[in-house]
Amino acid sequence: MVCISISKQGSVSGAYVLKSIGDPQADRDMLDWVRQLHWPVAMPDEKLRDTWFPMPVSFGDAKSVAAPPSCSAPA
Repeated sequence: MVCISISKQGSVSGAYVLKSIGDPQADRDMLDWVRQLHWPVAMPDEKLRDTWFPMPVSFGDAKSVAAPPSCSAPA
Protein backbone atom coordinates (compact mmCIF):
# COMPACT_ATOMS: atom_id res chain seq x y z
CA MET A 1 0.00 0.00 0.00
CA VAL A 2 1.39 3.38 -0.96
CA CYS A 3 0.25 6.91 -0.29
CA ILE A 4 0.46 9.02 -3.44
CA SER A 5 -0.04 12.58 -4.63
CA ILE A 6 -0.61 13.41 -8.30
CA SER A 7 0.03 16.89 -9.67
CA LYS A 8 -2.44 18.79 -11.82
CA GLN A 9 -0.11 18.04 -14.76
CA GLY A 10 -0.51 14.29 -14.15
CA SER A 11 2.85 13.32 -12.72
CA VAL A 12 3.40 11.69 -9.33
CA SER A 13 4.49 14.54 -7.08
CA GLY A 14 5.06 12.32 -4.04
CA ALA A 15 4.77 8.73 -2.87
CA TYR A 16 5.69 6.70 0.19
CA VAL A 17 5.04 3.21 1.53
CA LEU A 18 2.02 3.15 3.81
CA LYS A 19 2.08 -0.60 4.46
CA SER A 20 5.21 -2.62 3.68
CA ILE A 21 5.59 -6.30 2.93
CA GLY A 22 8.79 -6.13 4.97
CA ASP A 23 11.28 -6.19 2.08
CA PRO A 24 13.05 -2.79 1.79
CA GLN A 25 14.30 -3.45 -1.76
CA ALA A 26 10.81 -4.49 -2.93
CA ASP A 27 9.42 -1.32 -1.33
CA ARG A 28 11.99 0.82 -3.20
CA ASP A 29 11.23 -0.97 -6.48
CA MET A 30 7.49 -0.46 -5.98
CA LEU A 31 7.97 3.26 -5.26
CA ASP A 32 10.18 3.62 -8.35
CA TRP A 33 7.42 2.01 -10.42
CA VAL A 34 4.68 4.18 -8.89
CA ARG A 35 6.70 7.39 -9.42
CA GLN A 36 6.97 6.76 -13.17
CA LEU A 37 3.16 6.51 -13.60
CA HIS A 38 1.39 9.36 -15.36
CA TRP A 39 -2.23 10.51 -15.56
CA PRO A 40 -3.88 12.95 -18.01
CA VAL A 41 -3.83 16.65 -17.14
CA ALA A 42 -6.44 17.41 -14.48
CA MET A 43 -9.88 18.63 -15.37
CA PRO A 44 -10.96 21.85 -13.58
CA ASP A 45 -13.30 20.02 -11.16
CA GLU A 46 -10.95 17.16 -10.18
CA LYS A 47 -10.56 16.88 -6.43
CA LEU A 48 -7.83 14.21 -6.14
CA ARG A 49 -5.01 16.31 -7.53
CA ASP A 50 -2.34 17.73 -5.24
CA THR A 51 -3.85 15.77 -2.34
CA TRP A 52 -2.64 12.56 -0.72
CA PHE A 53 -4.62 9.34 -1.14
CA PRO A 54 -3.97 5.62 -0.57
CA MET A 55 -3.24 3.44 -3.60
CA PRO A 56 -3.25 -0.36 -3.29
CA VAL A 57 -0.44 -1.89 -5.37
CA SER A 58 0.13 -5.59 -5.95
CA PHE A 59 2.23 -7.50 -8.46
CA GLY A 60 1.76 -10.99 -9.84
CA ASP A 61 -0.73 -13.16 -7.99
CA ALA A 62 -0.59 -11.05 -4.83
CA LYS A 63 -3.89 -9.73 -3.52
CA SER A 64 -4.23 -6.05 -2.69
CA VAL A 65 -5.10 -5.17 0.86
CA ALA A 66 -8.05 -2.92 1.65
CA ALA A 67 -7.16 0.76 1.37
CA PRO A 68 -7.70 3.09 4.31
CA PRO A 69 -10.09 5.97 3.59
CA SER A 70 -7.26 8.53 3.46
CA CYS A 71 -3.60 9.22 4.13
CA SER A 72 -1.58 12.37 4.61
CA ALA A 73 1.75 13.81 3.53
CA PRO A 74 4.80 12.32 5.26
CA ALA A 75 6.02 14.13 8.35
